[in-house]
Amino acid sequence: MSRLLNRDDGGSASSDGDDCPNSTERVSDNRRTVLFGIGVTPFLSPMLGEWWPPWGERGGDTDETDGREEADERSDTTEPDVDEERSDGSLERLRPPDRDLTVQPGTQLMFEVSAEAGIGQRTEWLLDGEQEDISMGPWESAYIDHQGADIWLHTVESEGEIGAAVDDDGDVYTTAWDVSLDSDGIGSPSITDSSPPRDELADLDEYDTIEFEVSATDPDGNLDQVVWWVRAADVVYDVTPVSGREDTASISPDADELVQEGVVAWVLNEHGGMVESGVWEFGFPTAESQFEIEGVDTNSPISGGETLEVEVTIQNAGDTDGTTDVDLVVGHDPELADSESVEIGPGDAATLSLTFEAGDPAGESEAFPGVIETADDESEFQIVVEDAEPTPATFDVQGLSTNAPVSGGETLETEATIRNVGDESGTTDIDLVVGHDPVVEYSEMLTLEPDEEATLRLPFEAGQPAGESEAFPIEVDTGADSATEMVVVTS
Repeated sequence: MSRLLNRDDGGSASSDGDDCPNSTERVSDNRRTVLFGIGVTPFLSPMLGEWWPPWGERGGDTDETDGREEADERSDTTEPDVDEERSDGSLERLRPPDRDLTVQPGTQLMFEVSAEAGIGQRTEWLLDGEQEDISMGPWESAYIDHQGADIWLHTVESEGEIGAAVDDDGDVYTTAWDVSLDSDGIGSPSITDSSPPRDELADLDEYDTIEFEVSATDPDGNLDQVVWWVRAADVVYDVTPVSGREDTASISPDADELVQEGVVAWVLNEHGGMVESGVWEFGFPTAESQFEIEGVDTNSPISGGETLEVEVTIQNAGDTDGTTDVDLVVGHDPELADSESVEIGPGDAATLSLTFEAGDPAGESEAFPGVIETADDESEFQIVVEDAEPTPATFDVQGLSTNAPVSGGETLETEATIRNVGDESGTTDIDLVVGHDPVVEYSEMLTLEPDEEATLRLPFEAGQPAGESEAFPIEVDTGADSATEMVVVTS
């Protein structure tokens, strides 16, 4: 048995059969009509939930007398002709059209019946009265939508009866085929050539229009149709006619009507024998360059007024060189804080730094998102800005100079520039420290506001040098900072 093997769905064709051999049967729910000409062993249909055919034996549900009475009633009934037997809306055998089939062993047939219940039809397929399959799925629905018929694919390996049954809201429709095997029976057609070559197909986006073609042969001269499927999209693109012993069919869809999974063709003869082409499958395009974010590191948390530093590693996962902008976006209302362009070779990576100057937080601390973005990727992280404790008054020595060299007995004048780099105002002693054995020779008190500076002159009376000249250090000390310079005193 084969259904729609290795597919998402179903497929194909229709054929006009003669009315007479198309023994169509209908069973109503109230059982006022019976099937004609079936001659099968009764069975309990799992889908229909009742015995089929309805006049058959039902285990312990009826006794022999009832069965004989029903048989007598049937024998008294004049059997209708074919036109009476088929009512409008009955389940038709479309392919194969004849009830009696002689088939070569191993032949794949497509059985096709009318779709009385529309696109949602669920046809139950039976082998010798036992449920074998139920045709349902996107390919069956697509075929019903395109052709108005339901289908089932089956490889014939043994003789017997193949039945089809449909329950359309309580109305049950049935039909059947009697199958025998013979090496001279119905066979499948063959595909002798096809184009384009499958191993030469490029990416789908490289085409505007593509022509597909199959050439087929049927030994009995009964070629009938080619059903063209767009795979994965589950669409019957077209059904094209073929005939005779040899013929060729083709389609020319635009590329935007297809998908990468491609196209497949089913070639059918009039008796349902079928052969499936290989798949024309397209390549999936690979991006020329693909910039992926491999890592993001920051110095968060930071204090208000400090600089957020973000280190980013970007890799090009594509197959060619490429350039991308790497953006740092911050805030609940996203704003671009920094951006840098980088060029990276295929398979290579680059690391770059982006920065953001943080303002003061709303409260003791504030958290908000940061995002690194490339053309192909993004990575989100959290930024935390804290309210830093104020820095006490801190006096730094910003500059130092003297009038050295001086002679013994003269005044050595030292000029120092002092700046308060703290967040608060403060007062401190500024000391002038002299000599190799340091001694504070002068001291002055200084008060400064935050970020204020002042220049002081610190005097020292130089003594006589030990010799013609003498060098020694002088130091200006604020308690938080100091600066030193060597001076010379001459005789």
